[in-house]
Amino acid sequence: MKERIIGIDIARALAVIGMIIVNFKVVLGENGLSWVKSFASAFEGKAAATFVVLAGVGLALMTNSALRNNDSQKLKTAKIKTSQTKQLLKL
Repeated sequence: MKERIIGIDIARALAVIGMIIVNFKVVLGENGLSWVKSFASAFEGKAAATFVVLAGVGLALMTNSALRNNDSQKLKTAKIKTSQTKQLLKL
């Protein structure tokens, strides 16, 4: 089993929750309570940026592990996942 870095997982979860909160503001529009809109505004832009940065950190850790162990199969998998993530982040 792979050893996980719990801090990165927690930060990623908080970033996803932040993006959900921001999307609630979009759904509420002008009809929402002012304190809810103010709360959601605190996350605007930061949650998505944090998620993208953490995606990069995850890719760097995965690639570093493959290079350190000189594992060609892991390196090939890392290249494929990097390419897939790059395409996904362009959306």
